Amino acid sequence: MGRLGYESYHVVGWSLGGHVGIEMLASDPAVRSLLITGTPPVRLTPAGAAEGFRWTGATALAGRWWLSRDDVRRYANAMMGERLGEDHHLWRMVRRTDGRARYWMVANAMAGRGADEVDTVSLSDRPVAIVQGDADPFLRLDYLERIPFKNLWKSQPMLIRAGHAAHWQAPQAFNAAMMDFLTTH
Repeated sequence: MGRLGYESYHVVGWSLGGHVGIEMLASDPAVRSLLITGTPPVRLTPAGAAEGFRWTGATALAGRWWLSRDDVRRYANAMMGERLGEDHHLWRMVRRTDGRARYWMVANAMAGRGADEVDTVSLSDRPVAIVQGDADPFLRLDYLERIPFKNLWKSQPMLIRAGHAAHWQAPQAFNAAMMDFLTTH
């Protein structure tokens, strides 16, 4: 971002992108604020992941090297909250994703490689927002309420009627919340 001429910037991240955003918040003082969705900030250990994530058949697919056609269907449908046909571009994207990316993402996180996400969001002076689907099949909503955020926008996660892909399933509500957060920070 610095090479592009930005002295500071906001980060919005969904799912894995939210975890990337937390890492950016931990390592780059140019990050002005962070909005995450579908992303429970966790300690990078198996126990930390178990606190923040629900373990389901679809969750188990997140770290698999190889996915069958049925796995792709189940994972894409759980991610997007609707049945996607094989001709849908998102279904095809899940199918094309290099399985090593999924595998190493989970393996590295479980090995503690990266910033402690709970400490990062708990200690940050910069604003953090959570705009979260209330029916997300992957994460534990009650867990989000137990994180001692120092600077959480509106002092609590903002829940909207959606699943894991709140920005996809409820774009008007998500975009309104995102713009409210970004324009106040």
